Formats: sequence, C-alpha cells, structure tokens
Amino acid sequence: MKYLEGDDMNVFDVVAGKPKANGTKVNPLWAHMTVKWLEGFRQNVEEEGVAAWLP
Repeated sequence: MKYLEGDDMNVFDVVAGKPKANGTKVNPLWAHMTVKWLEGFRQNVEEEGVAAWLP
C-alpha cells in the first residue's frame, strides 16, 4: 500500500487501471497484488456477513 500511496494512488485507482500522475502505469506486480488483495478482502467481507451490519 505504501508504494501506491507514494504514487498518490489508491486500490481502486490501480484496479481501474488509472495511470500514475506522471502518466506511467503501475508496476504489473503491484497491480496484480492489489487486485488479489481486493478480491480476498471482498471474499472475507462476504463470508463473515459484514455487509449485514454495515450502515
């Protein structure tokens, strides 16, 4: 995450394929790891039923 934040990006920017401020793409490894992290996070939220108690 610190690498994304260092480029003034967030998880959703990376998943959407947005370029960094200088116009270059995020390192493919960081992009892949970001997508995997988000998939795992969403799966955990669903499995634990978190959506049921969130506003």
